[in-house]
Amino acid sequence: MEERSNQYFRKYEKYDYLGFGRFPSHCGLEIIQKGNKYIVILTELEDNEGTSVTNAIEDIATQIKNTRLANVNANDIIFIEHYEKIFDDKETYDVVTLSYDEQLKRYFQPRWNRISDIQEFINSIGE
Repeated sequence: MEERSNQYFRKYEKYDYLGFGRFPSHCGLEIIQKGNKYIVILTELEDNEGTSVTNAIEDIATQIKNTRLANVNANDIIFIEHYEKIFDDKETYDVVTLSYDEQLKRYFQPRWNRISDIQEFINSIGE
């Protein structure tokens, strides 16, 4: 699904990846382009029987950077982990800050920071 507005462009799809032990896994993938910034929202899906987004974040981020956003500077990509109301009664969004090794072309050292309002966060990018 694609959506355009005067502020940004967004696209949502199901994204397949190999989890621990090369076990087939999947998540929701939404890439929002806002100016020269790319906001990548990874949603843990209820029917994912493989490795969770949380546990595979470095691998998923690396795959997306190297395939979908290969020509984008790693500093211009913002990763967000999203959990719908799966484990408790509230939906959560966390900005995942990762270090990127240009030589290895790989993300590492994830750090999570909860955000309270995803739309407010998106609107603040590029201001």
